[in-house]
Amino acid sequence: MIEGDVMLSELDLKRDIKNGCTKAAYLLYGDDSYLIKNYSDKISEKVTETGGDFDIIKFDNDIEISDITDALLQFSFLNGRKCIVASNIAVDDMSAENFSKLKELIKNYNYDNVLVLTFDSNVIEVKRSSRLKTLISLFENNSFAVVNIAHKTKSELSSMLIKGAEKRGVLLSKQTADFLVDYCSDEINILVNELEKLCSYKQSGEITKEDIFSVCSQSFESSIYNISKYILLKDANNALLLLRRLIDQKVPIPAIYNEICSCFLDIFYCKCAEIARKKDSDILQDFEIPSNRAFRIKNAKNSARRIELYSLKNIISTALEFDAAIKGNNAETEIEIMVINIISCL
Repeated sequence: MIEGDVMLSELDLKRDIKNGCTKAAYLLYGDDSYLIKNYSDKISEKVTETGGDFDIIKFDNDIEISDITDALLQFSFLNGRKCIVASNIAVDDMSAENFSKLKELIKNYNYDNVLVLTFDSNVIEVKRSSRLKTLISLFENNSFAVVNIAHKTKSELSSMLIKGAEKRGVLLSKQTADFLVDYCSDEINILVNELEKLCSYKQSGEITKEDIFSVCSQSFESSIYNISKYILLKDANNALLLLRRLIDQKVPIPAIYNEICSCFLDIFYCKCAEIARKKDSDILQDFEIPSNRAFRIKNAKNSARRIELYSLKNIISTALEFDAAIKGNNAETEIEIMVINIISCL
């Protein structure tokens, strides 16, 4: 058993990987799918530097714990270590016997090989899983590594983009980096791809908003957010123009409808919190909003200050009235009428 701190930060995890992966077992969980897989891959690569891919064994979802135990007992091809990675094991759905075996495996862990368990909260309800909490406690008791990998904030993403651009010989200002996140996505894998495109296109000098417009793909969530923005400005012409553009691009109308509703629900939550004098953290907790949507709450707060509660109630009621119609044959016409009717509520 390795002595030291148990709950590691991402920085601690990076240092540990650089030092050769000193822990016998790792439990990675959180809501950033890209980073969880990225760190899992880095641990696997570091642990198996001697034997390479031959020494990596991966399991997914519904498995027998005996399969993991058998894998941990195997010898490395080149006298190194094997890395056994089990992703999103359905701990809440497995039998009591199987879960008991998993607990015993962690309690009495005595293997030369390294175990990595990953739990993505987009797949498994991490916060509500009592069994996952039990596993975390067992890892802590054994001084194994437990790392909560949360979705990056907008500021963290912008800093990452600025450093990434600098490494590629291109300048990117904080303001433009923020715009790139708003325009494209807050998902790291998407942003990395868009940054690669921008740097290849620019090659030298400073990336501008015009470059982003020319090269990058605007996320459909961002486009729909702009529809909501035009609605709030009572700008029916631009709201309908952007709506028509999305429809022409074959974006499913129910998806557009759900995103518009989600935007106004965020504003409603913020209005309720404003009246109750609650903090942003209370909104996320009380309405069970994932941390990767925290930036939307900040945007919604500004809108909530300018709209009365009764108007928001009318908007949500109006939107709900169109729920069935949006799924019918005249969906295109119905969603346009809905947008106009929502504007009339303001």
